[in-house]
Amino acid sequence: MNIPLQRWSRYLIYFILATLPLERIPALDLNAGAAEITIRLSQVAGLLLIAINLPLLWDRRRQLLNPPWRWLALFLFVTLLSAGLAADPVEGLMVTAFTAFVAILARTLANRLEVSQLPVYGAVIAVSALTVTAFGFFQYFADLIGLPTSITGLRPHYTKAVFGFPRIQSTALEPLYFANYLLIPVALAGSHYVFTRRRRWWWLLLPLLTALWLTLSRGAFAGMAVLVLVLAAAAILLKHRRQLLGLIAAVALTITLAVGLIALGTAVDQKDTTAGESVKKFSRQTTNVGYGESSEGRTVTRRLAVRAFTEQPLLGIGPGNFGHYANQARPDKFTDTSAIVNNEPLEILAETGLLGALAFVLFALSLLWQAGRALLRAGPEPLAIWLVALLAALAATAVQYQTFSTLYITHIWAAIGLLAGLSSSRSARP
Repeated sequence: MNIPLQRWSRYLIYFILATLPLERIPALDLNAGAAEITIRLSQVAGLLLIAINLPLLWDRRRQLLNPPWRWLALFLFVTLLSAGLAADPVEGLMVTAFTAFVAILARTLANRLEVSQLPVYGAVIAVSALTVTAFGFFQYFADLIGLPTSITGLRPHYTKAVFGFPRIQSTALEPLYFANYLLIPVALAGSHYVFTRRRRWWWLLLPLLTALWLTLSRGAFAGMAVLVLVLAAAAILLKHRRQLLGLIAAVALTITLAVGLIALGTAVDQKDTTAGESVKKFSRQTTNVGYGESSEGRTVTRRLAVRAFTEQPLLGIGPGNFGHYANQARPDKFTDTSAIVNNEPLEILAETGLLGALAFVLFALSLLWQAGRALLRAGPEPLAIWLVALLAALAATAVQYQTFSTLYITHIWAAIGLLAGLSSSRSARP
């Protein structure tokens, strides 16, 4: 075994886990012709990790014949075929390349994962999540007192000008992406709390959950319901009733804290809007799934996605080409080619057809089956803690994916890679 290579891989994994939430701040935006590419620290480290482990991946190339990797390889092959037949093949090939990158990163993480390093992985994710959450709270209060967006880092449509209070965006591109990232540390903290009964994990849940509610991401809220159900099932099976009550208390307390911050923010801002009106806006935004322009827009894009699938049912219209299709089908509503479906299953179906959707479903199901078998064989700590946490986080992400659609998100595929590695590790075998 090449010890220096293993050590450098370990350090790169630490760095990747630490920088996963740094999606927009800091990041480097480059213009490649008509396309815009954002380079992030986690992606640079991911490329380095892949590069130094190419010999290892080649030696273990037969893994591609086994589930879940064979289905993922098939999905990428179908995506490549679809890109070649797309109306905009350049866009299709770029999206295929991005998807291939995160898929290879996931496989590399699965091969380089060390069960002995799980406590370090957890500590890195916890510190990173707390840091970006603290920055999110800074954004919230800084915007309330009138600091400019050049200081807060908020995009204009997430400031207090919209709802009377800001939405926490932190270092992510949008609040919904930040909420999606938070599902991972929340699941880890919750799983550790359920299994170990240590209160420090419960205290960690408080700032993370409060920030998540202040993103106002309805999809993430629905995902959180599933995440809590998975953790609650683990608590019931372990007969940890106090931990089950603790989870419920954490959710209730943080929702109360979020509402309190909204009311406080209205008082600090001292505008015409009252605290009660702001709380009503928060309630309406988070519970009325059919209300507002964004919900109406999602209805239109979903109908167009179904229409696109019926027109090209086998291979789809091409990865990344839904925006072009929407622009041609409804130029009155979609004036450029940037539209997305805002529903990942429908986007995969529309852009890669039945073959692509089937391959991806088989990949997801085989990973779930493998993880489930590993969980049944795992001991109480630390393997079971991480398996439950990652299963809960990815199940929550699957629910949130009904409301947004970007497949090649690095932190999601990092979680997939960790889950695949833990599911096939020697510690998970009989």
